[in-house]
Amino acid sequence: MIVHNQQAIEMTEVVLAVSTNQVVREIATKIQQEQKSAEDQYKSWLGEWNETYTNLSDFPEMDGHDMYPTYLGLASATNMATLKAATGSDADRLFISLMIAHHEGAIQDSGVASDLQYGKLIEFKNKSLTSYKNDIKRLEDLQKEE
Repeated sequence: MIVHNQQAIEMTEVVLAVSTNQVVREIATKIQQEQKSAEDQYKSWLGEWNETYTNLSDFPEMDGHDMYPTYLGLASATNMATLKAATGSDADRLFISLMIAHHEGAIQDSGVASDLQYGKLIEFKNKSLTSYKNDIKRLEDLQKEE
């Protein structure tokens, strides 16, 4: 999930740099804070368990490369390049679309973790899922307004 969190953070950084839509900026800021907190929590647990992890920056930024991550909901390198090149309402629309897919992927991926036995992780997963669903609803409502 760390790579997933890092890409969400990257998407929010991109849209916050170019968006003038206050609602998009508000949602992106919320997502950025939550994703950074989640990333930090996962890294902390992995550190406690003496486990290693991979960062998004460890992967080449190109589609079709065997090493680029393809986790559920992760935007492709091409999608990320398009987002980085977009401005104004085009950036807003693309961010909304990519983040909905990103969060939906995280929700689908959470099914893999259905047999968790570590209480803190179960709590964290459930809290994250609620947040993702709320974000998706807000983003879809915003998408309808566009």
